[in-house]
Amino acid sequence: MQAIRHRHRTALHDLRRVRLTWRRQTLQMLQLGLAFVVLAAICDSVWVLAASAERACFGSSPKRMAALGATGGGFVIALGRALLFSGPRQLSS
Repeated sequence: MQAIRHRHRTALHDLRRVRLTWRRQTLQMLQLGLAFVVLAAICDSVWVLAASAERACFGSSPKRMAALGATGGGFVIALGRALLFSGPRQLSS
């Protein structure tokens, strides 16, 4: 019985130690938000650099640029048709 009481007291002590004050919670949320912004900026920058390099490669020929534009337009039209005929989303209760 003594061992059970001791484990219970230790568990409660650990919970009190983990509990964060509102200042630490605010600081932690700000740090997580900053991490998100930094990662988003890095990912977007890499995407822009890759896209510009590909555009420069394809941009050397007007025929390839026309094919690229037609392909992109075709995908947009296909996506629009797929969304049009898929119907509304059913929410399950």
